[in-house]
Amino acid sequence: MDKILIFFKNTTKIVPLIDGYSLIPLTEDVLKSLNEDEEEIILIKEYSNLTVKLYSILMQFSQIDKIGYIEAEYFGGSGSQSAILFSDGKPIFESIHKQNSINILLKKIGVKKKLFKDRFDYIGLNKFRSTEDWGK
Repeated sequence: MDKILIFFKNTTKIVPLIDGYSLIPLTEDVLKSLNEDEEEIILIKEYSNLTVKLYSILMQFSQIDKIGYIEAEYFGGSGSQSAILFSDGKPIFESIHKQNSINILLKKIGVKKKLFKDRFDYIGLNKFRSTEDWGK
């Protein structure tokens, strides 16, 4: 998994989660560094931060192992989630602006649901409310 940090010019880190899963926080600074060489930043579909360059990196890495990309945007209790899962160099699942997108992706990568906790909470994604907090 450490090999993926090369794509991000070592501007981020891998955060260990439960059961051997990991998170790579893509903070504003990481995304800015990733896209600094691009003349024009092109977003994929209706995502807020999934650029063509990042999409390409995820597809490349998925030839080694499954990798997912998630976004959540909430304010005052309302909002949505988006998720895309890559495997063998291609997207195999996508859910845009739906309430349960992240939990569905987590199920598809094998995260088990625990009693009284959904997959999001069990794996520890509820620890911080902001990507920037994960990056510290």
